[in-house]
Amino acid sequence: MLLILVAATPAVAFAQAPTGAPTTLGQLYTAVCTVSNWFFAFVLILAVIALIYAGYLFFSSGGGEKVTQAKKALFYGLIGATVAILAKSLVLVIGNLLGVDVAGFFGC
Repeated sequence: MLLILVAATPAVAFAQAPTGAPTTLGQLYTAVCTVSNWFFAFVLILAVIALIYAGYLFFSSGGGEKVTQAKKALFYGLIGATVAILAKSLVLVIGNLLGVDVAGFFGC
């Protein structure tokens, strides 16, 4: 058993990274940027839906309780859009700090 383990050691030591794994900083940045683009789109879509819902509540409310609910929906929609923009910006700032070629806000 020990002989098999010792004989297999060089094969394990010279193993290569999986083909889908990023091996350079640029490839890692591209992978993180792709994930952030999906997150940005998803959160922005949810924020727009919340803003449309808030507008509907404002127009359909006769005052009172629905106005408070509409203000909350508007607030949460704006918070969602802000979080999406900050998350996307954070990826770009980290890319600039690491010296990766960043092509702009949407150019990952």
